[in-house]
Amino acid sequence: MKHLLSLGLLLALSGPVLADVPISLGILPNVQTSDADESVNGLRINLVYSHNSSLSGIDWGVVGRTDDGMTGLQLAWVGINKGDLTGVQYNWLYAGTEGEVSGAQFGLWNDCETLRGLQWGFYSSAGSNHGLQLGLINRTGNLRGVQLGLINIADSGGAFKVFPILNWPR
Repeated sequence: MKHLLSLGLLLALSGPVLADVPISLGILPNVQTSDADESVNGLRINLVYSHNSSLSGIDWGVVGRTDDGMTGLQLAWVGINKGDLTGVQYNWLYAGTEGEVSGAQFGLWNDCETLRGLQWGFYSSAGSNHGLQLGLINRTGNLRGVQLGLINIADSGGAFKVFPILNWPR
């Protein structure tokens, strides 16, 4: 009986690992091959929209959303990541991460809470920049990295609050 309880506990604790999905296909909200609370470890294809708790691997399509973070490469029109990103978001319109980016964001509009890497686009915004922002308009709340663009805005920590071409920490 003791071994049976141990096996049951082991299976219960390994449930999230067993629930990982290697391939997911999303068409519309709630019309996808994996549940929104499942993790994808492999490939996610968003024909229109996909939503999962986390993703490790490649995310390709129109709109992709993760709630708990992403590790890998996202290639989409719009990428929404509610957690941290380790990897690259290469999104045509919007690359958004509510947590920390350890890697790069490419898109017309890039947004994250903490940047530890590169943002490259028309408009790039980071709550705290510890990396490099390249774009026409760059904005950060706290500059610890470098901004290179037509208009660079740093609410604090920058050599200048608003400055063209180049801004750096003071």
